[in-house]
Amino acid sequence: MTRKKMQKRKPGFTLIELMVVIGIIAIVVSIVLPAFSLSKKKAREIVCLANISALGKAWLIYAEMNNDNIVVANPLPESVMCPYYSWVKAPYDPDNCTTAEEITGIKIGALFPYLETVDVYHCASDTRHTSPPMDPFGKGDGGYRSYSIPAGLYGVSYNPNLKKFSIENNYTDIIRKTDVKSPSSKYTFVEEAYGKGMNRDAWNFIPNPADHLDEYADPVALWHGNSSTFCFADGHAESRTWHDAQLIQTTLEQKDGPLADYVSNDDADWLAMGFPYLQYIGP
Repeated sequence: MTRKKMQKRKPGFTLIELMVVIGIIAIVVSIVLPAFSLSKKKAREIVCLANISALGKAWLIYAEMNNDNIVVANPLPESVMCPYYSWVKAPYDPDNCTTAEEITGIKIGALFPYLETVDVYHCASDTRHTSPPMDPFGKGDGGYRSYSIPAGLYGVSYNPNLKKFSIENNYTDIIRKTDVKSPSSKYTFVEEAYGKGMNRDAWNFIPNPADHLDEYADPVALWHGNSSTFCFADGHAESRTWHDAQLIQTTLEQKDGPLADYVSNDDADWLAMGFPYLQYIGP
């Protein structure tokens, strides 16, 4: 036997073996990464539910501490004498505000003393504040605050001609907590994706029980797939998965309305049934 044949094979991988190992790693990565991404999104949704639940509990505590009166849902700009009991304050120019100004408005709002952190006002999946507003008419920074209160819960509007706060919707507002009937089914906080900058005003859905032609007035947010988080007047929070193509499309575009009358479907009916207001007064 020659010396050459007696030499042992040097340790290591052949090219074929390396290719097999690389192929196995690629398969494992392709399985693990989507699962990791899904877990990350689910974790953020859980945090978001905790945030909106904390806001809902602060809303309840405020009412308990203030003779059943609830906070104003509409963060009016200082230029129209935003009342001290607004849940958050708007900057002087809400159409051209910075993230820092919006955070300042959160800290001087009526609910902040019960929360003491701005983190619960923001969903980690909401990145609007990192870029200009999506709406071409928007100015300043994109929105930082991820949640809004429905307009039917003391979402008064200010009429500069009358120099007073007045209701300009087709319903009257609830101003006391005990006026919320079936609190487990009426939502108090909504994830909102306003496209012109900060989430200004209250979140509005225009009910029309007379002929069932309700309207999507403001967009919800889709930061967790096709789902949004809500808190209810009894303090519990839950996530709602959407299926209506019109709602999903207008939400992705971050449009505000009024958008269009809807043809009755499960999503629109759910929003209509849960939207809180005192009394329908017609168009």
